[in-house]
Amino acid sequence: MSLPAISYILHASFTHTLILKIALAASRPTQPAVSVSDVAIQRGNNLTVRLTRQEQKAATRARILQCALIMFAERGFEGAGIREMASEAGVNHALIGYYFGDKDGLWKAAVEFLFERQNQELQPSPDELELPLYERTKRWLRRYVRYCAKHPEHARIMVQESIRDSERLRWAIERFIKPEHDLLRENFDGIVAAGMFPNIPFLDYIYMFTAAAQSPFMLAREIRLAHSIDVADACVIDAYADSLMVMFMRPVAAGD
Repeated sequence: MSLPAISYILHASFTHTLILKIALAASRPTQPAVSVSDVAIQRGNNLTVRLTRQEQKAATRARILQCALIMFAERGFEGAGIREMASEAGVNHALIGYYFGDKDGLWKAAVEFLFERQNQELQPSPDELELPLYERTKRWLRRYVRYCAKHPEHARIMVQESIRDSERLRWAIERFIKPEHDLLRENFDGIVAAGMFPNIPFLDYIYMFTAAAQSPFMLAREIRLAHSIDVADACVIDAYADSLMVMFMRPVAAGD
């Protein structure tokens, strides 16, 4: 394990908990296909794909939410401006009011979008359902690290809110974080009993692992300047995940 990896694992700040769904989650049903019509767009492969107005609106809404996430994560709720978000998203600022009402509504919609995207990206593939629990758990944890690398704005926006005791933070905790912790807590003791995790308190494990998984990607600029390492590189991400597996999982015999 490299010195930078050890350093950023041990010094990761204990901030917000992202979700460790170690128990397998049932795959969500996919949305039914929508008939094509109305709007044509050009793809990079020169194929023209026609979208419905509903799909176009969904794409515009998603673009606004992603721009909002980035700006809320970088500047906090107070520092993020509606007009600037609209400009970044390439829409009229009045459209944000149309979709989300006000700035608080936009923040909540963005965070809901964030957690929904996380759940989708962390879903196991169908072939994983047949694997032993130990291997399924390792694969999920690796996906989680890759998610943190891909979406550092998730941790950053929650850190921004955790600095203050805001109504928005309380809303996110009640709506997303606490239910997921309650679900995970039901499975944690069994995983510890199976010898996969060290025998430490539930909350200690959750906050240590999530802080460690998030830290290098939240501090990407620092690591690049201090160590000339690009934490967005796929090889760096996978190597860091290997380090976390060494620290947070115990080897067990084959077959769970």
